[in-house]
Amino acid sequence: MIELMDITKKYGNNIVLEKLNFKFPDFGLFLIRGYNGSGKTTLLNIISFIDKDFNGNVIFNNNCISSLSKKNQDKFREHNIIYIKPRRNLLSFFNIKENLCF
Repeated sequence: MIELMDITKKYGNNIVLEKLNFKFPDFGLFLIRGYNGSGKTTLLNIISFIDKDFNGNVIFNNNCISSLSKKNQDKFREHNIIYIKPRRNLLSFFNIKENLCF
């Protein structure tokens, strides 16, 4: 399970996410939608620790990943998260499963 606790992200004086709290269950398909600039990609970057400059905590299976060192956050991401941006970084000669496994 992934849990977000009091996630706040700012770009300068612009608050994109403010005290966001949410729990993603262990299984399921989730849709994140919103207008351009509403924080969708920012949220995914925080969950995957591509963006480490935020306030709050990301909990994965009851372990606070936010409190890990940057090196250990990178290891965590390497072993637990697959994040492919749409229409980028996909290999056309692989199917979806092959792209994810690669």
